[in-house]
Amino acid sequence: GRGGDDHHLGWRFDPQIITDYSPLPRRHMNIGFQTDTFDRLARFLILNQAYLLKELLNEVDLRKINHENICCLNTAILISVFAYRRGELPDVVKQLRAMNEEAATGDEPGGKTILTKFRELLWFWSEYYSHRGRDRLSLEFSSHLRFREWKHVVD
Repeated sequence: GRGGDDHHLGWRFDPQIITDYSPLPRRHMNIGFQTDTFDRLARFLILNQAYLLKELLNEVDLRKINHENICCLNTAILISVFAYRRGELPDVVKQLRAMNEEAATGDEPGGKTILTKFRELLWFWSEYYSHRGRDRLSLEFSSHLRFREWKHVVD
C-alpha cells in the first residue's frame, strides 16, 4: 500500500521520508518530488540500516572469512560508522535488539542472537585489522575514511 510504513520482504519503503543527511543540494521537479537518485538511495539505506546490518550479520561466517567475502564484514562495520556519524548507532542497536526479540518469539530454533553476532563481528574485525597494516591502508583508500574512525566505532 501507500503511506509511511510500507514493507516488502522485511525492507521498508517510505518515499515521503525527509532527511538532512544528503551532501547534495535538494532538487525538485515541478510537482515537488525530489528526483536525485543518490538521495533516494541514501534515504532507503538509512531507513533500512538495521535490517541491512542484520542480514549481513546472518550471512557473515567469521570462521570462513577470506579476501572474497571480507567486504561483507566491512560493509556491516561501514553501516555502523555512518550510523555513528548521524548519532543513530544507539538506535540501530535498539532495532537489532528488537529484531532479536522477534526472532526469539518466532518459530526459528535457537542459535546465536543477532547482538551476539554483532559483538563477535566487532571483535573479529578489530583483531583482523590490528595486525594487517596493508589491509588497513587498503580499507582507508577504498572507503575514503580514516582507519581511526573505523576503529573508534568498532571499539
